[in-house]
Amino acid sequence: MDHYNLLLDLLILFGFATLIAVILRRARQSAIVAYLLTGILVGPSGFHLITNRAAIETMSEIGVALLLFTIGMEFSLNKIAAMWKLVMGAGGRQVLLTIVVVLGLAFLANHDWRQGIYWGFLVAASSTAIVLKLLLERDELETIHGRVILGVLLFQDLCVVPMMAILPALTAPSGEIALTVVYALAKVIGAGAILFAARYSFPLFWRRIVEVRTHEIFIIAAIFFSLGTAWASASLGLSLALGAFIAGLALSESSYAHQIHADILPFRDSFNSLFFISVGMLLD
Repeated sequence: MDHYNLLLDLLILFGFATLIAVILRRARQSAIVAYLLTGILVGPSGFHLITNRAAIETMSEIGVALLLFTIGMEFSLNKIAAMWKLVMGAGGRQVLLTIVVVLGLAFLANHDWRQGIYWGFLVAASSTAIVLKLLLERDELETIHGRVILGVLLFQDLCVVPMMAILPALTAPSGEIALTVVYALAKVIGAGAILFAARYSFPLFWRRIVEVRTHEIFIIAAIFFSLGTAWASASLGLSLALGAFIAGLALSESSYAHQIHADILPFRDSFNSLFFISVGMLLD
């Protein structure tokens, strides 16, 4: 009966989301607002209609991965290299200043400096999925401010590695701090290895897939590459979104990039709506 309950949950979610989205779109509101309201209404703070939240949250992660995969396909390694100063400049200032300000507020409130750093890490990070979804809806991703925002978001995702390394080090015994730092450096090397492997292996595999000349296999392979790279990234303790973005970058210069992007869009939008609904379920 678990599969029946999951099907019923999906029907409730998509039914509520459709109704609320139609109403709010007439008021010229973003579809994201409709999805968040759907999550509030059907979640624990609302009518409590969803029985399998864990399954919904898992599917929402798929939506985030597919969103960042398609974003990565709209860029290329050359574009990212050209944006590198922007990523390091704007992103670095945003993260550093936010942490410093929050740490200062923690001192004023007589909290321990370790708590201040922890809260600073939380406040400094943004939801890549939500921000990029809004930019896509407004067709502003290729604008100047859209590129600045993307640069900041990329830097935040890259900061996940040192942040995850520093937090255990704050409470680790003095003899284990060095080991924690080495483990973090290993994650950075792992991220570079994922990008290198994806950059040079994906196009080779893709040529073999295209030779089969079967559209279904083409779509399945695109989903496999995007989710597989996201899983590899998450397994290293990195951002799942960053891994999916790397997969998109690796295929962005392929001659089949436009076809891959078009085939992934329906899956991306369907699963991505579940992500925003699941966020709404967390709101009280």
